[in-house]
Amino acid sequence: QLQLAETRAKTKATDTKGQAAIKKLQTQLDAALKSVEQKQQLVKNPPATAEYTSFGPTYPKTSTGRRRALAHWLTDKSNPLTARVAINHIWMRHFGKPFVESTFDFGRGGKLPSHPELLDWLSVEFMEHDWDMKHIHRLIVTSRVYQMTTTISDRTRGNMKIDADNHNWWRMNNRRVEAEVVRDSILAVGGNLDLSQGGPEIAPDQALQVPRRSLYFGTYPEGGGRINMLGLFNAPNPNGCYRRDSSIIPQQSLALVNSQFAIKQSRLAARQIVSSLKDDVSDKQFVAAAYETVLSRRPSVAEQTLCLEFLERQRSVYSQQSVTAPPKAAGNRVPAAKDPVLRARESLVRTLFSHHDFITIH
Repeated sequence: QLQLAETRAKTKATDTKGQAAIKKLQTQLDAALKSVEQKQQLVKNPPATAEYTSFGPTYPKTSTGRRRALAHWLTDKSNPLTARVAINHIWMRHFGKPFVESTFDFGRGGKLPSHPELLDWLSVEFMEHDWDMKHIHRLIVTSRVYQMTTTISDRTRGNMKIDADNHNWWRMNNRRVEAEVVRDSILAVGGNLDLSQGGPEIAPDQALQVPRRSLYFGTYPEGGGRINMLGLFNAPNPNGCYRRDSSIIPQQSLALVNSQFAIKQSRLAARQIVSSLKDDVSDKQFVAAAYETVLSRRPSVAEQTLCLEFLERQRSVYSQQSVTAPPKAAGNRVPAAKDPVLRARESLVRTLFSHHDFITIH
């Protein structure tokens, strides 16, 4: 229609070729409109014997039963491989170390299990209880081996000479918490973790602006496909789902001390702790409250002494800085406190983010 209108506007009545072009375009337009009208009628009133040609392969409406047969074969008690693989992954999630190190290979190329009898017993228990994973989880977390401490006491110190690698599970191993737990815990301490459930996936570059839980942010292999902080703490690898790596690197401590995210949340947490206590809070009271808020325990006598010395030293430093260089926001939405006492307490909370008890399960 547009081409026809433009041709009519440009063509004079005496232009023979132009008039012929207009006639041709009009014929094409009439044919197109007629075709559209016919197809609209077919949509409104489809013929009873209309035939449809599929673009892809067609399958019978009745199942062949092959997928069902495969499912029965995978979960048959005479084929314990499926149960063994599941138990190996469940055990690894609870203890940080699987029975079979080669979680991706249970075949001849894989490694032998460290405790084959226990692996087989749990696999049979799993199958005999109708593949109920909740039963296995309950069985593991209520066991004596799971409830053991990581601390080496005088009674167990001799085991270090016999089994330094803890192959026989005479104590629990220390384990780093997942990257998502680190970020969510800092947001929770700061008092602004969004606990709402559901919703669309969030772009990783929105992590500093959106306080949603880390599981709602996208993770993909391309550049910028994960939250920067999660990448430092061994975020999940989209290219591998068998086992998550764990590492201890200097950049992790730097992120917990110097990152804008940690600085902002520590300032919010310190101010909430002070506001929750009475007026004129002493340093000793603040240290106790900070430990309970961040680490969920009371400080020891030695820890309390160190923290009080830290607060006094930081307060002296900030008092000198406030005369010549008042604290600035430095790109954070929450600026540093102008009061040297509160600013020193903000630094203490941020220091506790790097504490062993905050980022380690033990």
